[in-house]
Amino acid sequence: LLQSISFLFFFFVFCSSTFAQWANNTSLNTKLVVKTSNPINILADSDGNSGLFLVWEDNKSAGEPDIFFLHVDGEGKASFRADGKPVSLSSGQKNNPQFTPSIGNSAIVIWKDYSFNSSGQLICQKVDGKGNLLWGEYGLQITSPNVDASDYALACDERGISFITFISKSGGESSVICQKVSADGRLLFPGSGIKVHNSKNRKGLTSVVEDDSSGVFVLWTELINNKMIVHSNRVDANGKLSFGKKPVAISSPNLNVLKYSAYETGDDKVYVVWQMHKEDTDVYHQMIGSNGKISWKEDGIPVTRRASDITNPQAYVNDNQIYLTWTDE
Repeated sequence: LLQSISFLFFFFVFCSSTFAQWANNTSLNTKLVVKTSNPINILADSDGNSGLFLVWEDNKSAGEPDIFFLHVDGEGKASFRADGKPVSLSSGQKNNPQFTPSIGNSAIVIWKDYSFNSSGQLICQKVDGKGNLLWGEYGLQITSPNVDASDYALACDERGISFITFISKSGGESSVICQKVSADGRLLFPGSGIKVHNSKNRKGLTSVVEDDSSGVFVLWTELINNKMIVHSNRVDANGKLSFGKKPVAISSPNLNVLKYSAYETGDDKVYVVWQMHKEDTDVYHQMIGSNGKISWKEDGIPVTRRASDITNPQAYVNDNQIYLTWTDE
């Protein structure tokens, strides 16, 4: 089969800026990390000042999977030891890191930690570009040992406030939970967080996107009538649900969503793009506001009218512009 990559560029408000594309030159690649064993789940993001943070999982510590981080400056030089530093001094197994940049040349990292019990807990850590662990040697405990947490995500706003979402299962029910963490590492919502939604339906793939009003959009997938649907609600700065107890359905209830992504656009809106299965695989997108109102047609609109398999949507949002790419079979 012949594949092609398609590109869609559109404005959601008028803007006249243009952008250049960096070229890849493999002869100029720089080795960033040394003495790795079997690095997986490798993540990278900007530090907001020409450098970047790297986070990855590796089993070089006595065979137990551990989470490491490294800061690299704008010239590709490690800011501290080039083999990275662990995010926690606990000795147990750690898996599946997620991270996001924060203010003041720092980053927030979350992972599943089995150091203290066999079922694992969500632990969060704040690290800086000098290699310091800012929330203690063992990190900040997000969930208690009796909470079965999965499908977690996090975001950080311009004040350094972090929001964490995850799925919690208990007593045959599944809940979407949101926790808020201060810049100095204090839990701001009671317990393990507030319930954004609760039902017996299977849920997964949480996302959290900060807005311009100190709140966040929370998204997840939920299995209803054998179809995986994308739902959303908004959590304000005080932990209240802006859309009420009933979440907003983003995708069609008649079609099965395979994956989705959500992006902050500014102006208290979030852009959502998803891949779903009809006769062919197709990609739809939608914009939703902080009042729960959708901007386009109900259930979203297709990114193209071409009849073929459309997969792997990727978006980039900058200065009120959305750049969207996908693979066209």
